[in-house]
Amino acid sequence: PARTYCHPEFPLLLCRVSKSWKDFVYGTPLIWRFLSIDSAKHRTIDLQVLPNQLSRAQNVPLVVSFFIWAFPNLDAPRILFSFSHQFCELSLMI
Repeated sequence: PARTYCHPEFPLLLCRVSKSWKDFVYGTPLIWRFLSIDSAKHRTIDLQVLPNQLSRAQNVPLVVSFFIWAFPNLDAPRILFSFSHQFCELSLMI
């Protein structure tokens, strides 16, 4: 999918279609390549699944957009940057 059309929850939405779609999505690392994180909006539960989402990309280069606000959740950058070796593009919005 092109970045301009990639909704942050795109992979998870596809998983809801059917079991076969879910299996396909979990087995396709390219679908997990694009990631958009808003540090002000990520709740604790989101941060618990973030490493899983990043891991599903396997060795595919990641395109990451990270929005940092005045009082960011510091757990999000810690988790995100543990995968920095896979970044091919990183956008930081402050």
